[in-house]
Amino acid sequence: MKQGLLCVSFGTAVPAGQKDLVSLEAALRQAAPALPFYRAYTSSNICARLADQGRPVDSLPQALERMAADGIRQVALQPTLLLPGREYQALLDQAEPFRSRFDRLEIGRPLLWTETDIQTLADALCAVWPCLPGQKTVLMGHGSTGGNEAYIALQGALESRDRRDLLVGTMRGEPGIDALLTRLGQGENARVLLAPLLLTGGGHTLREMAGETPVSWKNRLLAAGFEVECSLRGLANRPPVQGLYQKRVTELLSIL
Repeated sequence: MKQGLLCVSFGTAVPAGQKDLVSLEAALRQAAPALPFYRAYTSSNICARLADQGRPVDSLPQALERMAADGIRQVALQPTLLLPGREYQALLDQAEPFRSRFDRLEIGRPLLWTETDIQTLADALCAVWPCLPGQKTVLMGHGSTGGNEAYIALQGALESRDRRDLLVGTMRGEPGIDALLTRLGQGENARVLLAPLLLTGGGHTLREMAGETPVSWKNRLLAAGFEVECSLRGLANRPPVQGLYQKRVTELLSIL
């Protein structure tokens, strides 16, 4: 049976963010070097913008049609999503009508699926950002207004590793930037590294995190008297996190 690997991301039109995704896609290729590799974005808006710019990326239905036309009979579909939320459900809904087109269509899990996954990501984040004297690292996640339990659990996992210098916050819901400013306090640790807890250094990273508006996280921290350095690389471009996605692909291929 001819097998193929399909990497599916929400997508980004920001060139730096696309480089992050390309880096992750290269890592996933390494996890299955013998398989034909395909990529897709689920955001119709981003796909349309990229097409207008002459940089087209397949939508999920287009990628599955392409795989069927190429004679792929068994599909390993790995999402690059962090959480099993609305975007993951939309991906499942888009893929479902194509099941009859293949002998097997197996869909992998997002990065944070179980409590064990949260612990594993905490280890990866500790490896990406080592503890440095006098510095706190603030990680900006997306979050939602409906509940940020995974982010709260991740903060707890970091603290259990004695990494109170790593602070997790979200753009939507709590803990937001106000709560983080309260935790950071003033003076004792005046240096802050600000980085995205997002797959890519895309629009959210450039606007909400490192933007020039007064309400960006960078400027909120500067206004509070902190020395701020911004790291724009997304998680997709961090080798310890890439390794977690490679394990997802290995798990997925084991059931094909």
